[in-house]
Amino acid sequence: MSQDRLQQLQTYKADDIQQFLETRHSDLIPADMQTYILQMNSAATVAKQNRLSVRATIEQLRKEYPTLTFSQARSIFYDALDFFYMDDAVSARAWDMVYAEQFEDMKLAALAAGKLEVAYKCAAKAHELRTKARESHDI
Repeated sequence: MSQDRLQQLQTYKADDIQQFLETRHSDLIPADMQTYILQMNSAATVAKQNRLSVRATIEQLRKEYPTLTFSQARSIFYDALDFFYMDDAVSARAWDMVYAEQFEDMKLAALAAGKLEVAYKCAAKAHELRTKARESHDI
């Protein structure tokens, strides 16, 4: 998949894409683009479930679409990130909070594994991101 495909996708109205995703039918969107949209939607959904684990998302996408090579699935994953997460309205503060939550999850996993030093580092990074986000909000 390529930048050309993303550019082509961006020529469609968001409502048309949303309707296609809900109904799996469109007279406006060509069949090859429909497949691409479904693959990207699947990648975005799986990425969210896997907390953006690239390898896990790619492998799951390949299970769902066995004809995809690793390279194709990886390209679709990155296209999905570019398409579904390119909202300029999402602030750096919001992303800092997302990453702080992920560091909290890693801290809990490290504690469960008895890796106290790793847990401490994750907690410190989560605190740093939350403090940074709070300070940017106070300004």
